[in-house]
Amino acid sequence: MWFYIIFPILVVLGVLSLLAFTGSAGIESLADFEGHNATITCFHCGNETQVGRKVCEHCNEELQ
Repeated sequence: MWFYIIFPILVVLGVLSLLAFTGSAGIESLADFEGHNATITCFHCGNETQVGRKVCEHCNEELQ
């Protein structure tokens, strides 16, 4: 039962310490880690485009 009280407190303390020591860069690195800013290189034009798109945002060719 104590786990349900202590665990959320530890999570909040962890997030607060991440913000205190890294600022907004810590949040951006978490987003990168989760794949929100992941990119792939287009085979046709060589530019990077976001993962999850069906066509390249630069040349509009289909991504494979």
